[in-house]
Amino acid sequence: MNRITPSIAALGLALLAASPGIASAQSAPTQSAQAHPLSPKTRATLAQDAKRLLATPGVQRVGFYGFIVDRAGHVLSEWVVRSSGSASLDHMALATIGKAMLKRLPAHSPPTMQFIIPIAFHKNGTTSTGAPAAPPS
Repeated sequence: MNRITPSIAALGLALLAASPGIASAQSAPTQSAQAHPLSPKTRATLAQDAKRLLATPGVQRVGFYGFIVDRAGHVLSEWVVRSSGSASLDHMALATIGKAMLKRLPAHSPPTMQFIIPIAFHKNGTTSTGAPAAPPS
């Protein structure tokens, strides 16, 4: 049975928060994936990332999850960008992201920032975050 390890996911989220190149400004948080449309280029990048991560030994499933963070590091909303194929794994991933407290963003940052991260689910029940996906567009 797969399960998400909060400390691994939180570590991945903290690392992403420190990487300004993968975020874009966002004004109104929402939990709907339809409210966060992706460009064809971003969709293609996610498909390539999923294929690369699924080729990793032991990885059974890969999901991509979006979230919006305010300057204080609070997660304002989270959503499934590309499902892992398991509703329970997606639910656990979103719950972990929603509980995360990230580092404070620099003062010159936009009021909110949007991120997309991949989470790989391994056969042994562990998870890992892959390299950051393309910025949302």
